[in-house]
Amino acid sequence: MKHIFTIAICTLLAVGCASNKPTSQHEQIAKNVQALPTVLEVQTVTRGFYNQAVIANGSVLLKKNKEDAGVSRTLTEQELIDLTQAYNAFELEKLNDYVSDSNLRAVDASTLTVIKITNNGDMFISNDFDTVNPPAELKPLVNRVQQLFNE
Repeated sequence: MKHIFTIAICTLLAVGCASNKPTSQHEQIAKNVQALPTVLEVQTVTRGFYNQAVIANGSVLLKKNKEDAGVSRTLTEQELIDLTQAYNAFELEKLNDYVSDSNLRAVDASTLTVIKITNNGDMFISNDFDTVNPPAELKPLVNRVQQLFNE
């Protein structure tokens, strides 16, 4: 009986240690994709200017005008990591509570930005804010998405 108990404990320890192995690069990328919401949309507009980024399933669709079909591409591993960190920097349920310190968009001194997030069937929409002065909680996300247009 002691031998069976000893073998069972050794087997459990071996299985437990084996399951703590480091994840592969593809598994890490998949975790970053899953950490992002179902759809993340950032829209920046003013008179004569339009940018829209729609991020879903590890890819991004970038549009530079409303009639444009846009350019779609797969996000790099680093972009996924950066976006995941920026997304985790704020509380999704408070997205509509974040406000900008300025109102430059009212006189076309800044573009207006709105963030729409669909997560598990629920849609969250931010208040509009100045792109150049986003709410502090949303600044990492806004800056990272704006960088996608420059890459």
